[in-house]
Order: sequence, then C-alpha cells, then structure tokens
Amino acid sequence: VESEGADIGLARYADYQREYDYRTYLGYAEGRMALADYAGALTHLEHAKELAPDSIEPYAFAGNIHYGLKHWDLAIENLQEAVAHGDTSHFVRLDIVRALMELEDYEGAAALGEQFAKQVTENNAILQNAAEAHLRLGQPEKAVPLLELALASTPANLYQLSRLAGAYRTLGEEEKASGIEARIAAIHERLGELGNR
Repeated sequence: VESEGADIGLARYADYQREYDYRTYLGYAEGRMALADYAGALTHLEHAKELAPDSIEPYAFAGNIHYGLKHWDLAIENLQEAVAHGDTSHFVRLDIVRALMELEDYEGAAALGEQFAKQVTENNAILQNAAEAHLRLGQPEKAVPLLELALASTPANLYQLSRLAGAYRTLGEEEKASGIEARIAAIHERLGELGNR
C-alpha cells in the first residue's frame, strides 16, 4: 500500500512536470502542425513562451510558422526574439532578411543582412539578399563587395555573377562587367558541354 502511494505521488509529479515543461507544448505544436492546424500550433507555442521566456525554440518555431503563412511582421518579431535569446543558426537570420525584403524594407534588409553575415559562417544567401537590398536601393557600390564575398564560396553562382555584372555596369566599370560576363559565358559553355555528353 505504501508503494502504491509513492507510485501515485510519482505519477502526479510527472504530470505536474509535463504540464510545466515548455517542451511539452512544443510537442503539442508539432502535433497541430502535422494536422495543418497553424492557429492551434501557435497557441501551444505562446504557452511554451510563457513557461520558458528565455528559450530559443518557441520563438524560432513560431517565426517559421508565421514565415510560412507570409505573416512577415510576426515572423520577423519571433525570429528576432530567437536571435536575441541566443539562436546561432543562419536559417533564422536569412528568414529575417527575406521577410524584410518581402515587406520592401530594403534598408532594414541591407543593414541586418550585413550584420548577420558577420555572425555566421554559412552566410552566402544572407550576403546575396543584403546585396539585392542595396541594388534595390540604387546602391550598387555597396552591393559589389557583398556579391564578391558571396562569390568567393560559390564562384559559379550565375545569379550572383549576373547581379555583379549589372552592378559594375551601373557604376560605369565596363571592363569589370565584361570580365564577369565572360565568366558567365564560360559557365554556360561548360554546362552545354555537360548536357551534350
């Protein structure tokens, strides 16, 4: 009888622990996502945030849901909270920059993109988006170094090469633009040869 009382006490303690552990609600949110119940998932994530306001996961998860739903402001808000609480991933930072681009906040996207690119090693897409923001702001001189940095790790990226050639041309640097266009042509030629094999 004494051991039964201990078992009941342990079971109640386990229930209590589950109820007050934010990870329980992350699990519930995943379950709601599997059913495409985004509102339900977000409700569970809000509860997780209340239980663990300094944890990264509830904010990152909520930010991803809002990003997928194209709720750009809410995506940015939640993803920035994840970064503020110590998230180190390049994905979260990239999604913030992309959401700012969607909102046509090119100044914000450029500034944060440059800042975030210094914080992570896998920064190619962040650099590309920051450069794109500068181009849309009519600042090719600021886009060029970012594109060159991105191309250091992906030298055959045709999109980045094309944007760099355009930026050089806008700046009146015809020789550099022609050099980049020659690289693009060589890549196309190599791709054509591969396709014919």
